[in-house]
Amino acid sequence: MTEALFEVEGDGFLPTELSQGPWDPDALHGGAPAALMARAEQIAARRKEFADVLQRMAALGQMAKEVQDALTAGADGIDDLQSRMQKIADEAAEIALTARQKDMEDLARQADGLRQQILAAKNKIALLAGKARA
Repeated sequence: MTEALFEVEGDGFLPTELSQGPWDPDALHGGAPAALMARAEQIAARRKEFADVLQRMAALGQMAKEVQDALTAGADGIDDLQSRMQKIADEAAEIALTARQKDMEDLARQADGLRQQILAAKNKIALLAGKARA
C-alpha cells in the first residue's frame, strides 16, 4: 500500500513522516504542502465544472417545464412547441457530450434520458397533430 504525505483528520490534514523535511523532523519539505495545495485546486476546479453542468441541467429542466405547462394549457402553436422541444433535445445532447468529456457519466446518462423523453413526446405530438388535421 502506498503511504500518503498527509492523513485526513477531521476537517484538516495531518502530515506523515513522509512529508518531513531533511533538516528538521518538525518541519515539512516544500513539496508536500505544494502537492496538497495543487490537489485542492484540482478539486475546486472539478467542483466548478460539475456545478456548471448541473446549472445547465437545471436550465434545461426549466425549459422542459415551460413546454409541459404550454401543453397542459392547450397551446395552439404546435409548430412552436415542437421547435422548443427540439431545442431542449439539442441542448440535452450538448450537455451529455460535455458531461462525457468531463467524465461525468451519471449526468451524461440523465441528459441522454431527458433527450430521449423529449424526442418521444415531440413525435407523439406530431402524430396527434397529424391526426387532428386529417
